Amino acid sequence: MTAAFPMTVPSTSASVPARFWMWLLGLSLLGYAVLGKGFAYLSVPPLYAAELLMCLGVLCVACEPCALLRAVVFHRSTLPLYLFMAWGAVRTLPYLSEYGIDALRDGVLWGYGLFAILVLAVASRGVQMLRPMVKAFRRFAWVYPYLTVVALLIQIAGIALPTVPDTNVPVLSNKTGDIAVHLAGASALFLVGLLPARGILWFICVFASVLTCASGNRGAAVSYFAATAFVLLLSPRARSLAVRFLLLVTLLLGLTLFIDPDVRLHQDREISLRQLAINYASVVTSLSDNPGNTEGTKQWRLMWWGRIVDYTIFGEYFWNGKGFGINLTTADGFRSQSGLLRSPHSVHMTVLARGGVIGLVLWLLLQGVWLIQVLRRHFRAARARHFHWSAMFVALGGYWVAFIVNASFDVFLEGPMGGVWFWSLFGFGLAAVRVYDSWATRMICATGGRWSPVIA
Repeated sequence: MTAAFPMTVPSTSASVPARFWMWLLGLSLLGYAVLGKGFAYLSVPPLYAAELLMCLGVLCVACEPCALLRAVVFHRSTLPLYLFMAWGAVRTLPYLSEYGIDALRDGVLWGYGLFAILVLAVASRGVQMLRPMVKAFRRFAWVYPYLTVVALLIQIAGIALPTVPDTNVPVLSNKTGDIAVHLAGASALFLVGLLPARGILWFICVFASVLTCASGNRGAAVSYFAATAFVLLLSPRARSLAVRFLLLVTLLLGLTLFIDPDVRLHQDREISLRQLAINYASVVTSLSDNPGNTEGTKQWRLMWWGRIVDYTIFGEYFWNGKGFGINLTTADGFRSQSGLLRSPHSVHMTVLARGGVIGLVLWLLLQGVWLIQVLRRHFRAARARHFHWSAMFVALGGYWVAFIVNASFDVFLEGPMGGVWFWSLFGFGLAAVRVYDSWATRMICATGGRWSPVIA
């Protein structure tokens, strides 16, 4: 990565506590990605793993208040995030007395935005802080497909695992949609050239894991495809690999057809190419022959989302929504079988239902501004032939696409398994934008303005 992020400009090193927290954050992200809910339920009462990590982050970063102010507060790139979090707080605090801990639990959708601020405060110090984070994610992308295969085999085989102390949650309790998002991130890193080829076994593990996840979950199928399409659209190197990549996938698909697996998943779904095709087709059309009840779950979502649109955009909750704290499943008349579901299977509908049109506009503004910043730096870096920087911004964008698409079909960002990861990625993206701007500006000065077209 030396060629990717050359150390030709000075960087401000973070304090030892801040570096320790970043190491702890990386370890926690690995735990969320591999163990899922099993890691999320680790706790030191009354705080769970995410809240403990957030409190530690505030304490560690607060050791350098001046640097924190320079990096985070006094910068326009964080304004949309502050506006979204402020509106979330406005729609949460009035309901604390009535709903108590439920209001705080629902409020993590905006509250976990603090992870973005903390990551930005540390990573925006310069290349010296950014480069170790990129290396850490490269290691994660290399090992994750292998860990995923093991985890999926354990779940498919129904092997009984111990539970998290004081809960009935198994230590390994991960959703296929969540797994597909991280596989998309690992694949994006490989396609843009930031992850060296790891041999045929790595590809087989990715293929087997994606096939399993996409067969069992429509959101997993679409999120992986959307992220890969995003990367192929923007990365010339990814397009140059597409032929070889598709050839390998074709061979693996042929092998799958020959073996014709018949492995049953939840909701009577199976691991097969037929189930995979049905999951993709059910996104855009209605199917009468739909193993796994894909049409039933689709109609259930559409009915609920329609109800939310009716009482917000066309109803009395237009501006403010119903607030954070109320159980939307009960309030909207859509009870789940488990009784544990509190929000619709779409983060956008959750924001609309709880924050009204104001909340939805702020949410869309926040995501749009972030994506535009990342894409602008990608194109600038590509024009300046800063290929590693350009590749990193494409990989970030592809990973973001996977998160957003999966969150559009599932309760994902409303919990720590997706929320901590998403907001950490969000903060890292803002930090990468800022570090690249600083790096490129200094290089312009060093070369007498020859790179002036790079920075607007």
